[in-house]
Amino acid sequence: MMLYFPEPTSGIAVNVRSKSRELRLRVVKDKAERGELHALVVLGDGSPDDVAVALIARHLNGGARVVAVVKPEKTREQELPKHCACGSPVSR
Repeated sequence: MMLYFPEPTSGIAVNVRSKSRELRLRVVKDKAERGELHALVVLGDGSPDDVAVALIARHLNGGARVVAVVKPEKTREQELPKHCACGSPVSR
């Protein structure tokens, strides 16, 4: 499995590239054609996830499958409404 980052300057892409170079994994692809992507990986919290996805890609032999890797810009807490459906404020 090869990893493609739609936003190559994002923190997650930089972390995976540096860890990949450090461990000589060769799992990051710089360009991907539209029909070439097989899946989308959405990472959660960051640092442990990016290292894990690089190691998993290497374990899968850096094969022909290309997956796009992204990380949401906002957390779930930032996107949740501050009021429940009944109209009263949600306590946090």
